Amino acid sequence: MKRFTTALEVLQTDYEFRVIARSLAAAAEEAAADGVGAERDAAVRAIAYRLARLCRVDEISYGYDPATLADTYCTLMKECKDRACEAAGEKLGFPLPDPVTDRKRLPL
Repeated sequence: MKRFTTALEVLQTDYEFRVIARSLAAAAEEAAADGVGAERDAAVRAIAYRLARLCRVDEISYGYDPATLADTYCTLMKECKDRACEAAGEKLGFPLPDPVTDRKRLPL
C-alpha cells in the first residue's frame, strides 16, 4: 500500500515530471496487483491529477484552454498528429482506415 503515501508526497512536493510519471506507473501496477482498477484507485487518480496540473491539461474537462481560448483536446490531437506525420515522413489521412474492417476509425 505504498501508493497512498507516494500519492500524498506527489501532491505536496515539487517533483519533476519524470518522477511523477514513474510514480504513476508504479501506483497503477500496485493497484492492479491488489485487484483494484487503476482508473478507480484514489492514489492513482491523485497522481494522475498532479501530472495533469503540471502539464496544464486539466482544463481539458472544460473543453478549452482558458489562457488562449483554444480547444485544448483538439489542439493536443493536432500537434500529436502533425508530429507523428513528421516522424513518419508522410501525411496521415483522417479518419484512418481500420486494417480489420472496411470502416474508417479515428486515430488512436
